[in-house]
Parts: sequence; C-alpha cells; structure tokens
Amino acid sequence: MNVVKKNYAAALNYSKQDLEISMTSNNKIGMERSYKALGYAYRKLKQPNKAIFYYEKSLALVNEMGLENLLANRYLSLSNAHTDLKNHEIAFSYYRLYKRHQFKDLNIKKVKEFAELDAKYAYEKQKTIDSLRIVEKQKIKEAKIKEEASIQFWKFTTIITIIFGLIFTTVLLILRKRKEQIKLEKLQNEILQNEINYKKKDLKHLALDITNNKEWALILAEKLKNVKSSTGRKRANELDNLETEIKNKIKVNESTENFHNQIDILSSSFYEKLKNDFSNLTKNDIRLCSLIRLNMDTKQIATLQNINPSSVKMNRNRLRKKLNLTASDDLHEFLNSY
Repeated sequence: MNVVKKNYAAALNYSKQDLEISMTSNNKIGMERSYKALGYAYRKLKQPNKAIFYYEKSLALVNEMGLENLLANRYLSLSNAHTDLKNHEIAFSYYRLYKRHQFKDLNIKKVKEFAELDAKYAYEKQKTIDSLRIVEKQKIKEAKIKEEASIQFWKFTTIITIIFGLIFTTVLLILRKRKEQIKLEKLQNEILQNEINYKKKDLKHLALDITNNKEWALILAEKLKNVKSSTGRKRANELDNLETEIKNKIKVNESTENFHNQIDILSSSFYEKLKNDFSNLTKNDIRLCSLIRLNMDTKQIATLQNINPSSVKMNRNRLRKKLNLTASDDLHEFLNSY
C-alpha cells in the first residue's frame, strides 16, 4: 500500500511538471490531460476534494475545446469523486450526464432502454438516500434521548446523594451532640452526687456536734448547780471556768436551726417527691424522713428535735403507717430509694 501511495505521489510531481510546461506553451490539450491526471492521482491518494478541483478544470477545457468524445469520461470521473465524498445527488447528476453522452450515438431503442434503467437507478438511489437519512435521523434522535436520559439520571443521582449526605451529616451531628450532652449530664450528676455525699457527711457531723453540744450543756448545767452550792474563792473560780465552757460549747439553738435549713436545701427534691406521693405528710414528718435517711439513731433524732426518744419511736411508727409500710419493710431503705 505504501509503495502504491509513493507511485501516485510521484505521479503528482510528474503531472504538475507537465502542467507547468503546457501552461508555458499555452498547450490546452496538454493542460487538460495534466488536470485529468492530477485529479486521478489525488483521488487514489484519498483526497477527493482536490480531485474534484482538477476534474472540473479538465471538464472546463474539454467543453472549451469541444472534445465531445472526452465528456463521458470526465463526467464519470467527477461522479466517482463526489461518491467518495458521499455527495450522492451530485454524483448521480454527473453519472446521468456520463450515461447520456455514452449512448449519444446509439439508436432510439437503446436510448429508451437507457432511460428506463436511468429512471430505475434514480428511484433506487433516491430510496437509498431517503432510507439513510431516516436512519441517520433516528440515530440522532436515539442519541439525544440517551443523552437526556443520562443527564436526568445524573441529576437525580446527584440530588439523592446530596440529600442522603445532608441527612447523614445531620444525624451524625445530632448523635454527637446527644453523646456530648449525655457525657455532660453524667459529669454533672457525678459532681452533684459528690456534693450531696459531702453535704450528707457535713450534716451528720453537724448533727453529732449538736447532740454532743446539748449533752455537754446538760453536764455543764449540772456542774453549775453543784458549783452554786460551793462557797469561797473556789466557788468563784469554778463559776468563771464553767461560764467560759458554757459559752464555747452551748450553741444548740443556732446549730439546730442551721442544721434544719441545710436539711431543707439538700432535701428539696426529696421533699417534693414525698409530697407528690404522700400528700398527708406534715413538714415535721418530712424532716423526720430526712434524718432517717442520714442514718441517725433515735437518741440523735430526739436531741435534734428536742423531744424524748420515746416520742421519736412513736413518730416513726406513725410515719410508717402514712407511708403504707408493713412491719417487714425497712423504713431506712424505703426512704433511700427516693
């Protein structure tokens, strides 16, 4: 194939040289043949546009010189070149001219047969062209439909992806926020529980201090009574010592009031829950519940409430009934469950 191309390329050079010589000498016959040769060479080299250019120059000179016998061949060359370009209508028009000049000198019968063949060829050619056009239009239509469907698909896919991405991001943020909130609540609860535990210890210590203070006060009061019965300098010294001791130790009323205030603050939510569940409880009942929750014994509670231990026991029994507890129920465990 490369050898053939080289031969046609060489032919082009020879034909161009012949054309220059013919043009210099104004040799129209030589020019026409050079044009024809150049058109043929370009067509073989798959360059139909250049082939048509030189074929048309050749045809023009043939018409100018009146070389009727060459017309049929030049029309056929142009028909073939246009066929290469798929210019079927132009190719067919040159082919008809070719046929007419080919049979120009034939009899009427031959001309009629040619005309019938020519008409049949024209019909088949046009039908083929129309079919090709329909097929081409259908292909273009199908390609457009596919393209639109592809665009719609990718639009839909993009929208769905964005929506899912937003949902996923939102859910992730909500979960993360909830996790942080739970963590914060847990930390706050731990801090609150630690504070409650410390306050419970403080309250218990305060209760013990109050109980001890009152006991000390009673002991000191008894000593004061004994001192009053003594006489002389000794009596005066003992009175001074007892007075100092009493001032340092007896603060029962102030401590008790402070203790009950702290109990009320610490047990506010506990009070609310008890009131909601047992509306028949009095304020003293609820305070008794708080002291029992602190695991204080009867003697300590009696001291804080300034009543006899027997009264504490009676109040406990009354409280159990109000709380609907049986004899087997543990009052301390029940109250700590709140």
